[in-house]
Amino acid sequence: MSYARFSRDSAVYVFAHVGGYLECCGCSLGDKWDFHSTAEMLAHLEAHKAAGHEVPEYCIEGLKVDAEENDEWIRTGKWSEK
Repeated sequence: MSYARFSRDSAVYVFAHVGGYLECCGCSLGDKWDFHSTAEMLAHLEAHKAAGHEVPEYCIEGLKVDAEENDEWIRTGKWSEK
């Protein structure tokens, strides 16, 4: 599932990667694309904002809403059975 894709209002492409982590695909801040907790990704997105990059609020809010489920998935490798 993607939280944001490159567009007029987004300089980031953020999604849950099948490898079991959150990815900032094609990240313009450096070589690190994979993040192993929602908190790490949110901090990374703050770095994008500090660099003047457009990060949609819906991306941040979506990550916060899904934080518990995503972090559990990252820890266990299993999606919630909800």
